[in-house]
Amino acid sequence: MSATQRGVPRAVVAVLVFLMVVASSVPAVASDPGAETDSLEWLGTEGVKHPPVGPPPPMPEEPFGYVHELGPLPAEPPSGGGSTPPNDKQEQGDYQYVFPPDERTRVTPTYDFPASAVVFLELYDSLMFELGQCSGTFIGPDVILTAAHCLWDPIWGGWIGNARVVPGKDGWSEPHGYEYASWAWVPSGWRNSLGTDPDWDWGLLKLPTRALGNRVGWFQIGVLSTASLRDPQFYPTIAGYPADKPYGTMWLSFKQAFLGVEPFLLYHDIDVYDGQSGAAVWRRSDGVIVGVLIAEAPGRFNVASRIDREFLERLLNACGQLGCSISYFVESAGGSGGGGGGGNGIKPVFDSLTPGPFSVVAPGQITIGASAHSDSAVVSMTMLIGDREFNSNTNTVSAQVDLPPGVYSVAAQAIDADGDAFRAMWDIIVSTDPGEGQWFTANGTPKAEQINATMRSLVEAFRWHLYGQSWDGAPHPDLPSHASFAGTATPPGPWVQGTQFDRAATEATLRSLVEAFRWHFWGISWDGGPHCDLPTHVNCQAPQGQQGVSPWFDANGAPIPGAIEATLRSLVEAFRWHFWEFSWDGGHHPDLPTHGA
Repeated sequence: MSATQRGVPRAVVAVLVFLMVVASSVPAVASDPGAETDSLEWLGTEGVKHPPVGPPPPMPEEPFGYVHELGPLPAEPPSGGGSTPPNDKQEQGDYQYVFPPDERTRVTPTYDFPASAVVFLELYDSLMFELGQCSGTFIGPDVILTAAHCLWDPIWGGWIGNARVVPGKDGWSEPHGYEYASWAWVPSGWRNSLGTDPDWDWGLLKLPTRALGNRVGWFQIGVLSTASLRDPQFYPTIAGYPADKPYGTMWLSFKQAFLGVEPFLLYHDIDVYDGQSGAAVWRRSDGVIVGVLIAEAPGRFNVASRIDREFLERLLNACGQLGCSISYFVESAGGSGGGGGGGNGIKPVFDSLTPGPFSVVAPGQITIGASAHSDSAVVSMTMLIGDREFNSNTNTVSAQVDLPPGVYSVAAQAIDADGDAFRAMWDIIVSTDPGEGQWFTANGTPKAEQINATMRSLVEAFRWHLYGQSWDGAPHPDLPSHASFAGTATPPGPWVQGTQFDRAATEATLRSLVEAFRWHFWGISWDGGPHCDLPTHVNCQAPQGQQGVSPWFDANGAPIPGAIEATLRSLVEAFRWHFWEFSWDGGHHPDLPTHGA
């Protein structure tokens, strides 16, 4: 992989919420009703305490990350660092990452491997004031794998000042002792994105000696094929230190398989909570680490950064900078490698769409293009603007197009050497006024024809999709539907005549569309109750709670152009994805169901 393959813009980032580093001073709990397990039960017979490591890699000519020296080291742990019960600090994150029922199991005692190699991290600033806690994992005798946002975060002003590494912490007991890390490392992509790109949210802590690691053991990193990661019996497993449990207690959870596997991310519904950022995700049978826990999409799935070849190359590059050694292997293509002809399931991702979605550009010669990458070479790019088609046999397609004022839709498709394809569709506004919108002029005047056409298409498409009702009396087998053909529906609209809105009709239609979308996609009920007469892609008997909608008109009845534009844009983008898997920004959207996959 090239150095530019990670860091792809992803719309999923908009819903990712970091498993935020939490203050380690969560109120202590005397006991917990959860079940307990011994660490020896975690792994199959293949797991080993000291997998082989080589010598530190040579110092790289081109460092791929930033190194920060920690310290100076205190002679004793600071107050609250394993000696005094936490008291006055509050958890920094408010999002629950546990999917009911809570299936986490406490691990105690933690004397033996692999529990001994799971790390509780206490984080401090340069003055040794406590910042919070994270989880980590030994991957060599002198190095811990964790999340980058545990080491460098613009909220803190950048780097942590120190980190106390406590392997196998078991409540107030620290059976293996502790050590302060001497160095921290994060990838360049994490700092360069100012801590916003989850593709780069992983880092390392280097210890001053190998003594602690040799005592507690370490896990092995594995670069596995997509086919192996999609094994329905993979049993991804996570252990760490969640802040909603008694202070300093280790908890374990696993599932039978991942929810989804992408080039750089792993999606799962393993129960985790704030404070477990940086915890490793491993295969239960042998303890091979395949990802690092980083984030979640509230109520839908948790996210780990996938360990691929580029990830491994970055870690080896980092160990060249730090002088550390890690244990790793790369799965052979002949074993359980990833698929042959017809695609291996890893679809391309668009790196850029030009001009950007909903950009306003001046009339005349306009450069329109797209670029993409995948796990294999992108061998074909196609772009459509109206009836004009442009093609390329590289990963980039571009054209100079003469466009008069108006709104235009651009579609692009990328195909890689494995035969996997992915598509994007986005709109651009061509106007002499940079304040022009797709549905309103720069001065806030509604574009009646454009608004009526968009809302009519949305209503007609949704009627067909949910009820099989046709807008023209004919069936439309090219459009997905959850129902059989049910005749013709009454024509909807209009909502705007001249420059005047029918406020009641507009509010009723937009509300119905938003509420129907939420129910159909995620089971979010508009009144809190189940609506099993309406199709949904989730369990209709377990609705999610009500969510409000923003107003589209002010107290005087005047339209709010920004609110109406935002709603229409979201509906259009969601429809294109749901029907045909057209991405609005070039990224994958596993949190949104689609019939086009």
